[in-house]
Amino acid sequence: MTPLPPREDLARVDPRRGLCPECSFVRQVVSAKGSVFWMCEKARENERFPRYPVQPRLVCEGFERRGPQVQ
Repeated sequence: MTPLPPREDLARVDPRRGLCPECSFVRQVVSAKGSVFWMCEKARENERFPRYPVQPRLVCEGFERRGPQVQ
């Protein structure tokens, strides 16, 4: 069974978007037609993680919240 992210992370997750947009291991990929996909960089090192997870993903053992972005 896959463990849930910490409770405080779940409380801040928009269920329509899921965990991926907030994860430090994700890369946003935009197709030539404008579709947006979330690529999991953890998939490079561990085959348990799907390269392009089904969205919205609400549970992921590899999830780590991205720190604040510096502008």
